[in-house]
Amino acid sequence: MQAIAGALGDLNADVVAFQEAWTERAGRILAEAATRIGLVHQFDAQAQSGGSGLMVFSRHPITSSRFERYLLAGLPERVWHGDYWGGKGYAKLEIAHPAGSFTLFDTHLHAQYRDDGYPSYRTHRMGQIVQLSSGLSGVDAPVVAVGDFNMRDSSAEYRAFTGLTHLRDCASEHGNPQPTSLASNPYRTDRSVVDERIDYGFVRNGTQTAIEVTRVDRIFDRDLEIDGHRASYSDHAGLWIELSLRRQANPTTPPPDPNALQLARTGLEAGIGLAERRQRRERYGAVGGFAGGASALAARRSRPLERRSFLRGLLGAGAAAAIGSGFGLAALSQFAVNREIANYRAVLRMLDRFEPTRARRDVSARPKAMSRLPQRPPRSSGPDFG
Repeated sequence: MQAIAGALGDLNADVVAFQEAWTERAGRILAEAATRIGLVHQFDAQAQSGGSGLMVFSRHPITSSRFERYLLAGLPERVWHGDYWGGKGYAKLEIAHPAGSFTLFDTHLHAQYRDDGYPSYRTHRMGQIVQLSSGLSGVDAPVVAVGDFNMRDSSAEYRAFTGLTHLRDCASEHGNPQPTSLASNPYRTDRSVVDERIDYGFVRNGTQTAIEVTRVDRIFDRDLEIDGHRASYSDHAGLWIELSLRRQANPTTPPPDPNALQLARTGLEAGIGLAERRQRRERYGAVGGFAGGASALAARRSRPLERRSFLRGLLGAGAAAAIGSGFGLAALSQFAVNREIANYRAVLRMLDRFEPTRARRDVSARPKAMSRLPQRPPRSSGPDFG
């Protein structure tokens, strides 16, 4: 964090967007450094509650801001992965730049893990793509969308996102699509990983203002030495994007690509199927836990073991653990997975709105987990994170 904060001044940026500034101390280091170099208009989703460590610093006023949490954001029982507990979502900010106001989206999508060896994570990421695309729809101002998208440009999620929103990939448009997750990074301990481009900047013209990509580079990609150890700024490289705004009347954004709609729908329906199968497995596990517990209790009461307190205690503990695991699995399958399936269906209703013939007047499909965050006034000592 200190290294990144020290390098911010060399950028002379109008806007800087971060993901995964997880802790209050990390956020404070970055925010104070941003304030010192004139990026005094600041947004911090992490300080609210979760928010995937999203932070945005701007030299120009942020006239409105809000954070919306993703409905499909990981599995709570897989605490070792942490996506669910990170509170992932997207930030939407209106920025009053002298060349013309624009809307900035900053996001962090579900991680891949082991070369996407967890298929339910791909379908969650597709759900996040649809929810983010829904947030982008109807925006008349020029759009800039940046973040850690955790998707390859050959993936179904990428094709669905660009097809639903008609956003342009800045690096591809500029002819400079460089990987941002590098196998040579000191924090990549798995030597089987390969270079990948999973961090992006996207843009789209507004109805009255065109946006042009003039430069894209990879930054924060060199090694450092910290306390005698080889290190880096982050496990991801950064992106530097220069844009030009000019007044120009533009036609209405075309309707979503039908292929993108089908890709998204197929992914979401596959996610429901995966969740239902996981629910059945957990129910079978619950039945097995109950059966094992009952068998252990029956053995504990058999006559040969009545005077062997040690063995009886072990059997009793085993029975309690088996029955407890049965209850836990049953609760997980009945509540957590049911909620996940309901969220898939809510996101499918969002997708329906992209197709006028299938649109439904169902306000219950609107995501509930959203909040408006107040802007913090600049202070000489940095923003207040209290």
